[in-house]
Amino acid sequence: MSSGGQWNTGGHCKEASQPINATFGIRPAKNGVVEEVIRQMKTPVTFLNVTGLSNYRIDGHPSVYGRKSEKSNFSGVQDCSHWCLPGVPDSWNELLYYHLLFNGRTK
Repeated sequence: MSSGGQWNTGGHCKEASQPINATFGIRPAKNGVVEEVIRQMKTPVTFLNVTGLSNYRIDGHPSVYGRKSEKSNFSGVQDCSHWCLPGVPDSWNELLYYHLLFNGRTK
C-alpha cells in the first residue's frame, strides 16, 4: 500500500490497520551526527533514540475514522502519531520515565 507521502505532504494512513512489519534501512544521517557529538562530550548524555520504535507505529492515527466530516471531506493531511492511547508520545514518555527512574541503579 502506498501512502502518498508524509502526513504533512498529502500522505495518508486511511487504509492502514496493522503495524508495519518491514525493516527500515539506514538510520537517518542526523541521528549519526547526534550520536557522534554525544560521544565527544565530556559531560555524560544519553540519547534516547525513538526513531526505530516510532517507525513501526502505524496504529497511532485517527485517519478518516475520527469524525464523519473527515471521512467525507478528506483533506489529504493526517497526523498519524497522536491518536491512539497509548500513542507514540506516550511510549516515548514511558522510556524516558524508566531511564530517569533507574539511571545509575543498574550500573
